Amino acid sequence: MAYLQKQGDQEYFVSEAAGARKKAAELGVKLTVVNLGNDASKTITEVKSAIAQKNSGIVIVVPESAVGPQVAAEAKKAGIPLLTSDDQVCVSGPRPADCDKADLVAPGERAVGLPT
Repeated sequence: MAYLQKQGDQEYFVSEAAGARKKAAELGVKLTVVNLGNDASKTITEVKSAIAQKNSGIVIVVPESAVGPQVAAEAKKAGIPLLTSDDQVCVSGPRPADCDKADLVAPGERAVGLPT
């Protein structure tokens, strides 16, 4: 499973990644954590990389909501489950606040044991 997170060098996200690694180990799941920084282009590249590496799922904290639809489309096209952590992702537009609830990607904090 891939955990792609923005600002992975900040204390909050370092702790979050540690929690995800701990829970993954408890569950016997191999987890790859990737720091996206604040780079939207890197986000798309890393999503495609996670898909190419045949990960069984992706949990993501997008660096900016505008990449959300493309992230969701890539995951859907590949048939790979996508969950969010921290920030919402809308499949139909760049602003989750304006998104129909049915178009929001499911949050995954509890699914992978991340702090809420």
